[in-house]
Amino acid sequence: MSLREPPAVRETLARAIGAARLRDGAAPRDLVDDLLPPVVARPESAGEVAELLGCAAREGFAVIPTAGGTRRAFGNPPERADVLLDLGALASLREWSPRDGVLVAEPALAVGDAERLVAADAQTLAGDWPVRSTGTLGGSAAAGRPPLDALGPAGPRWSVIGVEVALPDGTLRRHGARVAKNVAGFDVTRLHVGALGTLGVITEITLRARPRAGRKSETPFSESNAFRANVLGPDGTEVAAVELRMPGGRLAPAEPPTTLCLDEPADSASARDRFRAWLARWREVASAANGVAIVLAAPPSWKRDVDVWCGEPPAALPLMRKLKALYDPTRVLNPGRYVAGL
Repeated sequence: MSLREPPAVRETLARAIGAARLRDGAAPRDLVDDLLPPVVARPESAGEVAELLGCAAREGFAVIPTAGGTRRAFGNPPERADVLLDLGALASLREWSPRDGVLVAEPALAVGDAERLVAADAQTLAGDWPVRSTGTLGGSAAAGRPPLDALGPAGPRWSVIGVEVALPDGTLRRHGARVAKNVAGFDVTRLHVGALGTLGVITEITLRARPRAGRKSETPFSESNAFRANVLGPDGTEVAAVELRMPGGRLAPAEPPTTLCLDEPADSASARDRFRAWLARWREVASAANGVAIVLAAPPSWKRDVDVWCGEPPAALPLMRKLKALYDPTRVLNPGRYVAGL
């Protein structure tokens, strides 16, 4: 929910970035789980993004960043939502250097467009990107796959070598380098990859590409040790999705089915209970294999009933809390959506 009246939010933000950049939130396209932000802001520059965040921090507005919207169901339901920050206007390619294998772009450039661009020079984006989807570079990097990256070089984290980030204090910061190389010390660039926009909003991203070796898979789960399990409603539509990542890369016949078919409506208590039990079984299997099972999408009432992330608090949680307090002390960005309600 929003803790502020829509006119107050809109009038305050209009003074920061101009009324022309704002509109009223409208269901269903602007829903974040079951919350409807009363105001949608569509800035046209990184400076305006920073200005908006600074204003939001001063006023205590909760901001939900989005670009393509393909990962909006990812994470916990937000605690509150005052502003949907639409980054769709920031979709330009800044630079592509085939010789260096480096691409620089604004966050809303589609992953598929970037992949086609580098493919024309016989290259491909390093790491594992959802090239078939309409997901954006910034959104895909922000959503990342933080519990999964620990199992190997699987996600966008491994190809991002630089970012420009708008912070809740109203400033823009650049991190990383244009040339791909190992990083000594704390890697602030990759800190923002997989943080779900809870520490800052990516306004520019620098990626490395690599020579194309054969045909790249065009699915978001292109590696042999990643599987998608889902829940189907009575009419056959997908109700929920879970990503399973097993280091061994194999599913045994005795393991739970990768598809759970419901006979009852998804909003019923019995459907929620069946999902919780099915997810718990998969997490037992994943844990035994040193893997993870993470909920990619599910009805908000289901997500409030389970841990959508790893099932267990990560060992790094104390550090994650300190970083959240450092970067976003007023909990402006995606409050509650990240691991352990960060």
